[in-house]
Amino acid sequence: WLLIIAFVLCSACVDRSAEVEKETKKLSDPSEVIRSRAALQLAQIGPEARAAVPMLIQTLNDKVWMVRNSSVYALGRIGTAEAEAALANVLPSIIQALASDSLETRLSAVECLGYFGSRAEPAVPTLLRVMEVSTAKEKEYAESNPELSKWHRWVSETAAFSIQKIKPIQFKNLPPASSSTR
Repeated sequence: WLLIIAFVLCSACVDRSAEVEKETKKLSDPSEVIRSRAALQLAQIGPEARAAVPMLIQTLNDKVWMVRNSSVYALGRIGTAEAEAALANVLPSIIQALASDSLETRLSAVECLGYFGSRAEPAVPTLLRVMEVSTAKEKEYAESNPELSKWHRWVSETAAFSIQKIKPIQFKNLPPASSSTR
């Protein structure tokens, strides 16, 4: 048992600075896939990746939404004061992206806001409007353009999911579950 306890304690204390440095360098890679994956890997490392925060802040201006989304997620998971300040600064532009004519940009913005958690509460009314419009457009295009209809459904469903992550519904005062089985 002592050996197992020692192993668990040692694995929790592993220095991940070399991994953080390697992933931080990948944030400058020409490939958007590699940049995005690097940000996601830094997110998995969490607070120990605080050295990557300045570079993650730079990637918030990346030309590719996938990279920006991953960077927002990473900053939220790292959670340092500098990361939190960066998230607060970028929130208005993500909310503004909800009005984009591009469905891909809107979908990315909707998804990205879910990464903010409760910090994105000011975006909930706009997310609700996006969800309402996308649901209507999904129905409008169901027959004439099924692919476009599907995109609108993704935006609507992702908005609902993000709203739940931002402001979880509190299920209080529910009656106890019935013990009878029918």
